[in-house]
Amino acid sequence: KQLQNGIYRIKDGNTTLVLSGMDLGGVPNGIALSPDGKWMYLSTANRQIRRYAVNSDGTLGAFTMFTEGVGIGDGQKTDVAGNVYSTSGAGPGIVRITSPGGKLLGTINLPIYGGEPKRQICATNEASGGTDVKTLFIAGCDSVYTIQLKIAGIVPAHNVNK
Repeated sequence: KQLQNGIYRIKDGNTTLVLSGMDLGGVPNGIALSPDGKWMYLSTANRQIRRYAVNSDGTLGAFTMFTEGVGIGDGQKTDVAGNVYSTSGAGPGIVRITSPGGKLLGTINLPIYGGEPKRQICATNEASGGTDVKTLFIAGCDSVYTIQLKIAGIVPAHNVNK
């Protein structure tokens, strides 16, 4: 069954709504947790990322505006240092890197190749991988890009037996 628009916590086979669509003021999109699990980052409309404290019982505290600007609107991931990587969505293809303190560290601008008609370049999501987990994979409109990073990303645990 289709659940209502919102953010859910799934634990021990139970699904609990932690933020409703009304609380969010729109459709949630990119979501990520800090490496220590104490913060949840959520991209919202208007190229903004909210940060919520994650309480020990799994509920969320009030949000603060974490950062805003280019490179926000679609997928998100964090690295082992707590930096947040967020993607812009539909063109231009930008990955924004923000420190755990909310400071813009930089952007990765995906290439736009010549020729007509111009292809739309977008950045819709990212994932960490490679043998040292320092390869950032970026999903675009019709391509997957890779870039080597100095800091390892986080590969989420997945139990295939459940």
